[in-house]
This record gives sequence, structure tokens and C-alpha cells, in this order.
Amino acid sequence: MLRSIPKGPQSGDGDLTPEQVAQDVLAGLEQETFVILPHPQVLGYMRKKTENYDRWISGMAKIQAKMRESYGK
Repeated sequence: MLRSIPKGPQSGDGDLTPEQVAQDVLAGLEQETFVILPHPQVLGYMRKKTENYDRWISGMAKIQAKMRESYGK
């Protein structure tokens, strides 16, 4: 499935295998974690998003524009 997705911002943190995600989910469930984040850096992204939604929306718009420019969609 991932092979058909063009490389872009979503690939910057590395792809996880289903087995890696399953292990993280099982560990999170065992620890009764409310939000399970297989990529540790995603917590930082979430914090930045909630600190300033306008900045986050602007950043996402820039990424989307760049993707459209690069991939013609």
C-alpha cells in the first residue's frame, strides 16, 4: 500500500511496519494509554498544533500546495 503513495512529508518520519504498530498498540493498551503514538515525535507535532492552530493550518496549506505542484493534483 505504501509503495503507491508518492514520497512526501508523510514519509519524513519513516514508515512503520504493521508489526511495529501492533506492538505499540498492544503496549499502549496494556498501559491503558489514552493516545497511542507509534512515532514518538508525533507528540511534539500534536503539541505544536494545539498551541497555535492558525500556524498549523497555514503550514498544512503550504505542504498541500507543494504536493499539488509536485504531483499535479
